Amino acid sequence: MQAFQKRFARSKESELVVQSHLKTAAAWRELKNEKAARQGYAATVAEFRKRGLKPEAHPAAAAAAAEAQFRLAEIEFER
Repeated sequence: MQAFQKRFARSKESELVVQSHLKTAAAWRELKNEKAARQGYAATVAEFRKRGLKPEAHPAAAAAAAEAQFRLAEIEFER
C-alpha cells in the first residue's frame, strides 16, 4: 500500500489514495500497532483535506475520511 501511495501521490486518483491510507491504518490496527494505526487514520483525514475533495464529488474518499475520523475518536474513547 505504501508503494501505491508514493506512486500515485501526485496523480488524479485522489479517491484511491485516500482509501489506501485507510486500508493501511486498518492493517496496522489488525497487527495491534495502535500508534501506526492512529497515524494512518490521521493521514487519511489529512490527505482528504489536503486534496480539497468535496464529499458530493468524491463519495468514496469522503466515506474513507469519515471512517478514519470515527476510528480516531474510537481510539481516544478506548483510552
